[in-house]
Amino acid sequence: MTIDTAFKMIESALHGQALTACPLCGSRSEMWERAEDGTAAKAVCCSHGDPLVCMPDDGIVSGGCPLYMPPEGFYRATYREAAKTWNAAAAEFVQMRAEAATPEQLQTEQSYADLCSELRQEREMLASVLQAVLKDPSNQEAISLAKTALGQATGVEQ
Repeated sequence: MTIDTAFKMIESALHGQALTACPLCGSRSEMWERAEDGTAAKAVCCSHGDPLVCMPDDGIVSGGCPLYMPPEGFYRATYREAAKTWNAAAAEFVQMRAEAATPEQLQTEQSYADLCSELRQEREMLASVLQAVLKDPSNQEAISLAKTALGQATGVEQ
């Protein structure tokens, strides 16, 4: 990609394609258009670009789900082709997991997914409370909630 590469999210009303949720993390998927050197390529991407709360920031997974920026093979000339590629890959990933998983692995994966979901909810709650404090620093209720949330998030009592 060059410095002249531009990405633009395409609203579902414009592309009109049914998109499967991300097969890796389950997040909502989005249609994107990449303009580069006078051409436009379309791809469906995972919407989960926030850093993963369950993984260290090592520069590889720090951008969120690996399909947040899918590999070049996902880029196509039309919305329909991009959606077809994404949906086919999603079905194949799900099938591969189902075939490879033992009941014990499925239970472990569910426990891990539950933990990540819980951590994501805590992070979202903390962000919401901190935004309320930033919006109105004199709001004592928000400050109290922020202290409680920070204590829960860090394990340190306030």
